[in-house]
Amino acid sequence: MMLLNWFRRPRGKWSLWVDPDVEEEKRTLQAELAQTVVTFERRRNGVHELATVTLNSMKKGKKR
Repeated sequence: MMLLNWFRRPRGKWSLWVDPDVEEEKRTLQAELAQTVVTFERRRNGVHELATVTLNSMKKGKKR
């Protein structure tokens, strides 16, 4: 059994007609989500770097 068998699309019939408004909204929401994820990762990385620098400075302070 392949690991990704559950990930395959069902073999049933797909609807050929798709509402363009729905598709446009879907693309808009996906773009918004992607931008939010990028923003979150940048902020998280900044906080992580700040925490690392703070911990390192605290460790150096104890050795004095």
